[in-house]
Amino acid sequence: MDFPPDRWGNRVPDFSQVGYQGGHVPLPQVPVRIILQPSADPRINDRARIQKTIDWVGQPLQEFKL
Repeated sequence: MDFPPDRWGNRVPDFSQVGYQGGHVPLPQVPVRIILQPSADPRINDRARIQKTIDWVGQPLQEFKL
């Protein structure tokens, strides 16, 4: 698709090369490390638990501890 610029010269960016390795290769298959279920009690705010999980899976592999 080709979108002409608007009257100020703005163009829609070409995002066709955005993504993992420019979209030229399939995404790698990685093992599931953890499944986080929401709290059974809907009154409980899961924000801290979600952040702790994100921090845990985001550790470098050298620091990965179970």
